[in-house]
Amino acid sequence: MIRVGAAVALFLLTLTSAYAQERTSPGNANYTIDVRLDARARTLTGRETLVWTNITTATARELQLHLYYNAWRNNQSTFMKEARLAGGWSTVTELENDQLAKIDVSSIKVRGGSDLTDAMRFIAPDDGNKDDKTVVDVHLPKAVAPGSFVQFKIAFQTRLPETQARSGWKRDFTLGGQWFPKVGVWWNGAWNCHQYHATTEFFADFGVYDVKLTVPQYEVIGASGVEVSNVNNPDSTKTVTYHGDDIHDFAWTVSPRYKVQDDGVFQGQMGPVKMRILMQPANFPACFIPASQTK
Repeated sequence: MIRVGAAVALFLLTLTSAYAQERTSPGNANYTIDVRLDARARTLTGRETLVWTNITTATARELQLHLYYNAWRNNQSTFMKEARLAGGWSTVTELENDQLAKIDVSSIKVRGGSDLTDAMRFIAPDDGNKDDKTVVDVHLPKAVAPGSFVQFKIAFQTRLPETQARSGWKRDFTLGGQWFPKVGVWWNGAWNCHQYHATTEFFADFGVYDVKLTVPQYEVIGASGVEVSNVNNPDSTKTVTYHGDDIHDFAWTVSPRYKVQDDGVFQGQMGPVKMRILMQPANFPACFIPASQTK
């Protein structure tokens, strides 16, 4: 992930030119997400299908999910407390009302019809902070044995932060990272699903992502994975579909002012990689170096 500041000029994407030829991970956390951006309200409304496979030798009896944007739900979250202790190097130290962000899970159901929404509870496994809502625990009606999988249907609403740490908006720029309910890692018989801290990185399983992003037609968009389709809708939006193999997050960005440079195809260790550069116009001439001038 890239760190986002108030004057982000460049978003660089590396896209495989074809679907992964050979999977290099267990691929046990797979997501199908259909999400709509309200660019004026700075909100996302989405539906997510999560297929999670227990690749360990221990039975799992609950599910734990990261809700990372709840780090900016209030000023008493663990992230905000740590930011104040650190002197605010990575974020503002006090959030105003229009800077607050969140992820709300409106429903979660397991395949077969069991509604688990009422079984959700916020936990703070690291520090016991009752004001921290970045991890949610869901008791499962049926344990997931080693080698078994379970499918969840999740409806969620996200309010994007004004550029904080690794996500958010500034003026007409938006960057989404860790923006959806995201499963933790079941490891050594316990969930490794830490709260969102101001000075730590993300930890997640790799899997397959199929994501539909609906945004206003005037937006220039870039995202993880391979673009599968791009369709204009009657309501002046467009739906862009992406597929990604062997990734552990799905990041995306939009801005109506992006200039785009397709910078050729390079041979990477895992096969051909297509480079696509998105820049704000004022930075494009100074920063762009044609592929023919690089070694």
